[in-house]
Amino acid sequence: MDSAVLGLTAQQVLGLGVDQVVKRVVERLNVRELDRVWLHLDLDVLDEKILPAVDSPGGPGLDFMQVSELLTNLVHGGRVLGLDVTVYDPELDPGTKYADSIVECLVRGLV
Repeated sequence: MDSAVLGLTAQQVLGLGVDQVVKRVVERLNVRELDRVWLHLDLDVLDEKILPAVDSPGGPGLDFMQVSELLTNLVHGGRVLGLDVTVYDPELDPGTKYADSIVECLVRGLV
């Protein structure tokens, strides 16, 4: 059975580039005839040098601007009904050093 979920790793996104990822997502939505979707963003797609306060840090990964650009292009396409953002672990971020960057990234991408 073909899953309605399109999962991409950070490395796949980096290899394809933001524009190609958005194009693939839109094509997949069209094929599946999906007018509304839920977007799941796992913050561990960010490079561990950018955001180490996640459950599974790794690299290479995206930077905050790439994530914002992805969100902008996907959300403003009109099909994203809602989204969840996961994996930030404040216990791994004494003084919440990374929290502001996460919020700024989300605001840039969603507003």
